[in-house]
Amino acid sequence: MGCCRSLPKCGGCFAVMARRFCCKFCWVKPEKRVIILGQKGSGKTSLLYNMHSNLPFSSKKIPTRGYNYEVISFSPFKTYEFVDPGGSEMQTTMWPVFTDSVSFNYIVYVIDMGGYLDLDPEKRQGYFKEDRKNLRLILANQKNNKSKIQARVIVYMNFRTETNEDSKGEVGAKLLDKKAMLRALLMDELQLHHDDSKPNNLWIPSENFCDRVEDRQTYGEEGLKSRTLLSLLDVGDGDMWEAYCYPDWVNYFH
Repeated sequence: MGCCRSLPKCGGCFAVMARRFCCKFCWVKPEKRVIILGQKGSGKTSLLYNMHSNLPFSSKKIPTRGYNYEVISFSPFKTYEFVDPGGSEMQTTMWPVFTDSVSFNYIVYVIDMGGYLDLDPEKRQGYFKEDRKNLRLILANQKNNKSKIQARVIVYMNFRTETNEDSKGEVGAKLLDKKAMLRALLMDELQLHHDDSKPNNLWIPSENFCDRVEDRQTYGEEGLKSRTLLSLLDVGDGDMWEAYCYPDWVNYFH
């Protein structure tokens, strides 16, 4: 089912919807494809429906049976297909079926950082072991599959919230610095750094790690701008529905 992402807060979208039709009975084909992967309970489906319907992130973990499929229109001219397979041990063995049979432009891998923070420090050892294994398999599959589009691999660090406050009440610069430290820790734990001395090594660019869907924030002593998931999906501010939604348009079509 297609969805205008800003529909709940935008009254002018219906006037623009006509521009999405290529004929009376069919929609313009989605521009790009995205697959969302990650361990069971990491928050893949919460992320999908946050983008789809602006639903808040949920701490309730309901396993996905099979997979979810949605088409999201970020603007009248930018529509993506999203696939969200389950993340159980059996379902992860089926991920190559998706990636080998369909050319995806983006692979979003979700890691449950909220679960990591909820653990006592002495129990955190080895928390990212399965994520490292899964990402290495994803990258190796991408590298070996020369006939397909080389998808951009994005790591989404799910803190289970899109607010400026975490579960322990930390806010502002303190929270952003904490996230920057956790981002560096995660990159070290995954061991997917670029190494010029190893031409065949598997790696993910540091800028492909993000922890927010939108709303860029400044973090660290150097005031770096954090990348957002939408920016890594090449959805810019000018691609959002608000740029096309004006009250006068509604009056024009009445």
